[in-house]
Amino acid sequence: MISRIRAKLGPAGFIVAIVALVAALAGGAYAASGALTGKQKKEVEKIAKKVSKPGKPGATGPAGPAGPAGPAGAKGDAGAPGAPGTNGKDGKDGTNGTSPTSEPIPVGDPRCNEKGGTQFKIGAALAGTACNGETGFTKSLPSGETETGTWLFRGTGDEVTFAPITFSIPLSAADAGVISQPANIHRVEPGQTDPECEGTVEDPKAAAGTLCLYASSELRVGTSLIPSVFTPNGAEGVGTAGAMLREEGAGGTYRTGGSFAITAP
Repeated sequence: MISRIRAKLGPAGFIVAIVALVAALAGGAYAASGALTGKQKKEVEKIAKKVSKPGKPGATGPAGPAGPAGPAGAKGDAGAPGAPGTNGKDGKDGTNGTSPTSEPIPVGDPRCNEKGGTQFKIGAALAGTACNGETGFTKSLPSGETETGTWLFRGTGDEVTFAPITFSIPLSAADAGVISQPANIHRVEPGQTDPECEGTVEDPKAAAGTLCLYASSELRVGTSLIPSVFTPNGAEGVGTAGAMLREEGAGGTYRTGGSFAITAP
C-alpha cells in the first residue's frame, strides 16, 4: 500500500504526506503550538528515511531515433610500415615441362594430302601438323593472274625489225588462243587511255584475257609506232611462251620501246 502511494507521490511528496499524517495524529499539540515537538521530528525523520529509499529501476524504454551524423573527424596519422613479407619459392620447386617431339610425314601420306610434312607431339598428345605447301612454280599462268615485261626497238630506214617478248610463266594453249584475237591485243600510245589497259608504262596492267602494250614517250624517236604482235610461228597473236613484235621503219633512224602486261582469262 505504502509503495503504491510513494510511487504516485514521488519521494518528496511522500515525505510531506507523512509529515502531514504525523501532524494530524499529534492532534491538539500541533494545533496549539503550530510546530512539531522534538520527539515528533525524530519520528518523522525516522519514517522519512525508512520510506524514501529509491525503488528498483523500471524496465528500459524503447530506443529513441538516431541523431544526426556528427562532423567528420580529422585525418589520422599514417600507420607504421608493415613487416616484410616472406620470400616466394624459387623456380626449382616447379615441375619440368615436356619438350615437343617431331615426326616426319612422308610424301604420299594422307595426313598431309600426300604432300609430306611434319607432325608434332607433346608427350603422347598431338600438338599440330605442318604440311608442305605448293612450290612457287606453276605449269601455266593461273586464271586472272598478270605478268609484265618490257620491249625495245631500234632501227634505220625502211628495214623491218623484230623484238621478242617472253612470258616467264607460260600461257595455256587455250588462253593463248583467246588473247590472240585482234580485239584482245591493245596498243596504248603516250597520253592515250584504254578501259582494258588501266595501267601506265611504269605500272602496266591488263584486263583478264588481254595483252596491253604501253609505249614510252622517253624512248620515242622518229615516226615509229607501237609494233604488231605475232606468234613465233609467224601468225598474228601470241604463243604460249611469248610473242614476236614486228616494227617496219618509215625512213631515218627510229627507236621505240615500253612495257607490256598480259593477264590470263
